[in-house]
Amino acid sequence: MIALCIASPITVTADEMRTARFDARRVFGQYQHTKDASAQHSKQDGPVYPVIEKLIDKGKTQKARVEELTASVNAAAGETRERLQLQLDVATLAVENSDLRLRLESMRIEQGLKEKAQNQRGMIIGEIWSAAARLATERGFFIVVPEGLPADGPFLSVVVTSKAEDVTEALLSNLNKEYAAKVSK
Repeated sequence: MIALCIASPITVTADEMRTARFDARRVFGQYQHTKDASAQHSKQDGPVYPVIEKLIDKGKTQKARVEELTASVNAAAGETRERLQLQLDVATLAVENSDLRLRLESMRIEQGLKEKAQNQRGMIIGEIWSAAARLATERGFFIVVPEGLPADGPFLSVVVTSKAEDVTEALLSNLNKEYAAKVSK
């Protein structure tokens, strides 16, 4: 099967290209879904995870053992001292190992929380973009441009003139109404 794609030029005058703009940072910051997600994320910063708690307890026990062995080594002499010193060396390595496991587990949990927040942010941005497209279609705009975004990543730099209608308030209102309806279900 052969597919044929024919491109035909579309002529549009400047008057027909009604343009709208919205303050992307303001919409993101004042969208209730963003606020709720931020509040939820703040709540998650506080809990101690059982794995972390277990590693902390294990480390405390091992450190107490190191202190006991240190006192025993200082009080001992001869072969007993050498044997206790070896036990102290092993116990010290166990403490270091526990500290490393604790740091590794903490980093793993932190990375998981960052990924979750990043995914949620992407979902919220998708909701904003969809709502902006719906609003632009309803109001007969040919182009809707988010203002205030940095010119890096997947976003292109676009210069918007003051002639473009600002739909920030309407967009925020629509988003928050839709979100409130979704949350109340």
